[in-house]
Amino acid sequence: MRLLRTLARSPGFTAVAVVTLALAIGTATAVFSVVDAVVLRGLPYGNASQLRTVYQRSDDGDVRLPSFPTFSDWQAAAATVHDAIDGFAFVRGDGVFIGDDPEREIGAYVTPGFFHLMETPPLLGRVFLPDEEQIGAPRVAVLSYDFFRRRFGGDRSIIGTLVTIDSVPTTVVGVMPSGFAFPNFGATDWLPPAVWQPIAVYQATHNTLTLRGLHVDSRAVLRMRSDADSARVAAAMQTIARRIAAAYPRDEAHWTSVEIRSLPREMFGQLWSTLALVSGAIGLVLLLACASVANLMLIRASARSREFAVRVALGAGRWRVARQPLAEAATIAGAGGALGLGLAAVLVGIARPFAATRLPFATHIGIDPRAVLFTMIITALTTLLVAALAARHAGRQDLIDRLRGSAASSGAGSAESRVRNGLVAMQFALAITLLTGAGLLIQSVRRLSSVPLGYDPAGLIEFAVAPPAHRYESPEEAAALYARIIDAVRAVPSVQRVAAAGGALLETRVETSQQSGTAATPLALYHPISNEYLRTMGVRIVAGRDFTDEDMRSPSGLLVSHSLARQLWPGGRAIGQRITIFRQSQARPDFGQPITLPVIGVVADYHAIGAESDPPPQVFLPYTLEVWPWMHFVARGGTSPSVLKSVERAVREVEPALTFYGKPSFDTAGRTPSIADPRMFVTGLLSAFAMTALLLAAVGLYGVVAYAVTQRTREIGIRIAIGATPGDVVRLLLRQAAMFVGSGMAVGVLAALGAARVLRALLFETATTDVTTLLVVPVILGVVAAVASGVPALRASRTDPTVVMRAE
Repeated sequence: MRLLRTLARSPGFTAVAVVTLALAIGTATAVFSVVDAVVLRGLPYGNASQLRTVYQRSDDGDVRLPSFPTFSDWQAAAATVHDAIDGFAFVRGDGVFIGDDPEREIGAYVTPGFFHLMETPPLLGRVFLPDEEQIGAPRVAVLSYDFFRRRFGGDRSIIGTLVTIDSVPTTVVGVMPSGFAFPNFGATDWLPPAVWQPIAVYQATHNTLTLRGLHVDSRAVLRMRSDADSARVAAAMQTIARRIAAAYPRDEAHWTSVEIRSLPREMFGQLWSTLALVSGAIGLVLLLACASVANLMLIRASARSREFAVRVALGAGRWRVARQPLAEAATIAGAGGALGLGLAAVLVGIARPFAATRLPFATHIGIDPRAVLFTMIITALTTLLVAALAARHAGRQDLIDRLRGSAASSGAGSAESRVRNGLVAMQFALAITLLTGAGLLIQSVRRLSSVPLGYDPAGLIEFAVAPPAHRYESPEEAAALYARIIDAVRAVPSVQRVAAAGGALLETRVETSQQSGTAATPLALYHPISNEYLRTMGVRIVAGRDFTDEDMRSPSGLLVSHSLARQLWPGGRAIGQRITIFRQSQARPDFGQPITLPVIGVVADYHAIGAESDPPPQVFLPYTLEVWPWMHFVARGGTSPSVLKSVERAVREVEPALTFYGKPSFDTAGRTPSIADPRMFVTGLLSAFAMTALLLAAVGLYGVVAYAVTQRTREIGIRIAIGATPGDVVRLLLRQAAMFVGSGMAVGVLAALGAARVLRALLFETATTDVTTLLVVPVILGVVAAVASGVPALRASRTDPTVVMRAE
């Protein structure tokens, strides 16, 4: 209790120290929890290091997903090196409706042997039997653990019961364990399957699987017997890849090789570097917090020098005197650790839903015993680091000097001053490192945000709908539904325009009469749209005309982007030229069939994928020419949540049973030039850490200068008495503070130049030696340092020498 009363007599010191440690320990524990759940626990597959994913690779270095026919050819080639491979499987993804819930789930269709290849036994039940993986066999399914918990409440009696999947009764034969979530079908988001079925089910219901040109929503995965066999397998598959390219030039020209990737590297390559960067920043903040608290403890111990000296003079042993600052440091560190653990729980709760769709295995992020142990270790180390300095100070007193109050001039006092100044210099070095990294990222984001997009994103809402397949199976039924949705949303009071844009951003070959059948056939994004789409987006028509209502009823032509027009007819006129494109809706039986129409308009280029890349060549067709089984829409009229709710209400009044996906701002990954999540994520975190570091450095400098003023009150009074002006006093103290702050900043600049190389992959048109950042950051730190040291210096300049002399 006496210890608590002692700390309570200095509430400012105690509060600052506890909160400083809590912030650092809480954020460190939260980040460790994320890294632990996503990376450190490893992939939930047996011997994951032996798993490889296989992609097609072009002569230009492009990589794409394999089609099922390509996989079948690879599988035949792999049989020639069967002694090097333990298994080879193909997975096809698609949306499915399970039970009476109209919401679509992600379904995965797998070739025989997939679960044995992954070497992960089911949590409940079993996986597929060979007879169940044949076309025409009774339908069976294996559920993911998360879906099993969410939809069925973890009821184990689900095994052996029937559920309807796409309106077909299907027997649930197993549930996979928590964490098993292969593969991820999202372009940028983590979208694990809810259910697995044999690929024979997909073959029986989708005739598009055998199309060689279908390169979407698939994965090919194999298991190597050893790393040494990778070269043999790659050589065998390269040979078959060249044969495929020669045999099918229309679909496979230039795709003459394969790329084999380690599954852990593929899943965690960029993610690991991002998390490592954030973890490094957290480590710097934690180190800075420890330095800040250590400085506070040293200042407190110095301020109590006479008290400690009196205790020694009265007979207290040096160890007994040193125990008090040790106990105080342990109490502060313990309180900071406990508060930090609570903060970490709050941060993890906030991060979990955000990370669930962006990081693999993020649904299992939580404060587990390993995270608690991590916190305890951090707290213990912090206690030892902080307490050791303070205890050493308290236990090594020059008794006579301390009782006389002349520690300022003693050797011990000078050594203590050097330690405090060194800690502040280290704080400024760490702060300038973090601030430089944040500044480079902010510069990058600013430059990325200033890229002309070619359209107006302000006030746009994007939403998508997936109607029940059994009710809108035909293109005509789906088109009529989409037209009713457009009319309903247009009637929402705040909506000014609304338009439809079918499907995903897939590529199609574009052929002209001169290029048909040649290897020079260009690729362009395939974009089915309604006649209001370009006006709603704010995209210009640079030649010809836009689609009209009549074009929606009876398509008479196509639109091409300016870049595609230049590529096809350099120096010539695009309007009136006939081109052939190929249908891309894989769920329709006419997938891959040609569409030949004249060009009626040229559209200004715009960043349809991202501001980082050049505007892609695009071809636009009336969405009624190929009606997709699911549809995107864009609406202009404000991005507030209330507008989105009004839009959703209007859509559901048209068809209550459809699936609705909506966002209050137009930044759906892959469909707009939004800034990539990793860059924004790292920029936000690093900026927050940098501001924390700046604040801690300022507090540390203020404390050191204020303490120096207190210790030098007599000297300052004498200087003023013999003629020093207040300006002289301020300059004296600022000059001394500038010495160790400047040295810390110099070290920090060098460290920042080295650390900035880690950020290179996240920078956009910004060099790691960006002059603006390297000039502005030291200026900001200099201003903060001037304020932090100037406030106590100004107070010192007002010292009344008569009061000081009277005290002497």
